[in-house]
Amino acid sequence: MDLLPPTVLNFASDSSDDDDDVVVVESERKRPRLSEAVTSEVSTSVAPVSVLPPSTQGGGADVDECIICYDSITAEGEHRAACLKCGHIFGEKCISKWLLAAAASSERDKRVCPQCKAPAKVTDIRTLYIRRTFRVADNSEVEELKKDRDKARRELRRLEEEDRIKNTRYDMTVQENKRLVSENQALSRLLDEYKAQARDGGDGSSMAGMGESSTHAPPGQASNNPTVPSIRLALQHVKDFQSATARVMAHYPAMNILVVSQKLEGNTFGPFSNTSALQLVSCHDLKSSDMFHINCPKLIRDICINNSGGTALVGAMDGSICLVGLQNRVVVQRYKEECPVWSCAFNRHNACIFYCGLANGAVSVFDTRNLSQRVSQLNARGTRAPVFHMTHLSRQPLHKFPLNGLCVTSSLSSGFYTGSDASLSQSDYYDFKQEGLAYAAATDIHARVMARSFRPDTTSSMSALPPALNNKPTVRHFIGQLDYISSPQDGQNISTSSGRAVVLNDYSQIREGAGSLQMSRTALFIPNGGDEQLYFAAADNSKNVVQLWHHMTNNRPQHTVKVSHPVYDLTALDFNGRTHLAVLMEKKLQVYSCD
Repeated sequence: MDLLPPTVLNFASDSSDDDDDVVVVESERKRPRLSEAVTSEVSTSVAPVSVLPPSTQGGGADVDECIICYDSITAEGEHRAACLKCGHIFGEKCISKWLLAAAASSERDKRVCPQCKAPAKVTDIRTLYIRRTFRVADNSEVEELKKDRDKARRELRRLEEEDRIKNTRYDMTVQENKRLVSENQALSRLLDEYKAQARDGGDGSSMAGMGESSTHAPPGQASNNPTVPSIRLALQHVKDFQSATARVMAHYPAMNILVVSQKLEGNTFGPFSNTSALQLVSCHDLKSSDMFHINCPKLIRDICINNSGGTALVGAMDGSICLVGLQNRVVVQRYKEECPVWSCAFNRHNACIFYCGLANGAVSVFDTRNLSQRVSQLNARGTRAPVFHMTHLSRQPLHKFPLNGLCVTSSLSSGFYTGSDASLSQSDYYDFKQEGLAYAAATDIHARVMARSFRPDTTSSMSALPPALNNKPTVRHFIGQLDYISSPQDGQNISTSSGRAVVLNDYSQIREGAGSLQMSRTALFIPNGGDEQLYFAAADNSKNVVQLWHHMTNNRPQHTVKVSHPVYDLTALDFNGRTHLAVLMEKKLQVYSCD
């Protein structure tokens, strides 16, 4: 159906030499004039003329009309084509009189376009130079379809993103349910054992002995074994990072991959240049890798992986915390803190809760069910030193140290948060003795052992050291056992409702290395599933070496390997039935087997 006016103005080029010849073509039919009230304000004295070449006079072409006076719009003269800002075309004299009459009126609603009612004034009139007809394809339906298509695509992407997020959350819920079922079964077995012991009339001593035998013995008792197994590090695989720099890493056993933070330098990565990303490296040969961009502009400071849920927690120096699904390569949630994030840790009892150590010394507690902000913040000591290490310990009823809580280490203090709820909103804090300025810490969650590394201290007394080490400030590594005592010792200020205290009993001290300005991580691990054989690995960046100690031998390292560059991170990983030690440098990743 033709919705155009019955007459259309048709301009065409004249085939003759004279382009100025004009003829007047009368409209085939006239529409009724406007009402007298309108015609009194709008003049309609302009004769309807149009420019038509002689070759098209007999073609019966229609002529465009002015919707104010219903006369034909001309190419020249007072009734030539003119338009407003909205784009509608009228005769110039008609629209001028229309707007002048509207301006003289006190009613502002009349100062509009006669066709679309858009606000208009006399200064908005623009004359048009028209000499011929331009036939324009009507593509309005096509454009509308394109807009509908783009809208549908955006909606599809949004639904796909929501589907991935819901699938990740569903997997996390399933894993949490399995963990709770397993924990419930373990507690049920423990309760049955206590009931059986009560029926037998025991005094609990046999049960305590069974609990100690089912877990790692206190590390201090390992010195009763005169023979300490020798462990050596053998280089297995090497991976070079060409155009990116690495900082931290974490191991995901389910996929047997190392998640390495990368700072993408230069312009070789397109829109992701000069941002941080995650590189997923296969542990088998370090050749298969996959880059995952998380849109993080600054350096990634820590990576923590929830092994049961397959999610990684990434903390960066711009204050962002990203919850990443490693299976489907998607950022599930993103949070923002007001200061840089230095460390992060998952709650091992409740995967929905995680913790972030900040540069101002505080610990933020997050719940993934709260999508906007943290649920609480902890800072028992009130210090503003960056919290660079955190490890959550799950409850182990049969262990000598059964409590669950959060081990926290900063450069000026270290301690332990424990509470009844996962968010630690009602928590007790136990402060550990600090031997100086700490730069690294490591915790073994099974043996409940913690190693802390301190920078050289020239003010401490060194009279007890061997003569070769006197007057030579060295890096100090203290290895201690977490313990739960009934009454505080001398110098411990404990104010808790339970009247008991958590302490860290240092039983081994290692002095080795001159230290360096940069911070490097250490590692505590039990190689090849050995019983009670805990090993400590640390890097001496002043000599570019990685050293390995048994946790009870504090004189010389068992083995030392030379590296090409300063070491940033050390991670122990188990695969193929053997324990390996991953050594991360700025441009290189090396994996050693523990033989």
